[in-house]
Amino acid sequence: MKPAIRGASGREVAFVDGTTEPVDVVLAATGYEFTLPFLSRDVPAADGEDARYYRGVMHPGHPTPFVVGVMRALCSIWPRSEQQANWIAHRLRGDIPLPSRAKLELHAYPILRVPFGNCQFHAHDLRRDLPRRRRHAWGATP
Repeated sequence: MKPAIRGASGREVAFVDGTTEPVDVVLAATGYEFTLPFLSRDVPAADGEDARYYRGVMHPGHPTPFVVGVMRALCSIWPRSEQQANWIAHRLRGDIPLPSRAKLELHAYPILRVPFGNCQFHAHDLRRDLPRRRRHAWGATP
């Protein structure tokens, strides 16, 4: 864990405590806050009530960054977050090609506007995208 990010250049991230680190991934554990104020203004953040994200993890206009666990739920978000992380891992490996921008927008849904009460969270969409013989990020077959 590191303190707040002061800035970044390439893979080098500078933190408010004066340290810098080369990184591959920045994982922002924001707790219960549904805002991402550290993102550049040209990256749409998941902080608006109408924020629509493809598969609930990716803004249709930006293939990265991804969001995990940003949802309103009346039950545990952990199973859904695990499915989202698995989908992202496959996407980063190149196992999941993205459709056209029009289809990304068509299949994007608001992640904060309506609370999910049944805990299904569009899970079928995430599973449907995964390659048949790779249902886990680590490549194991079921």
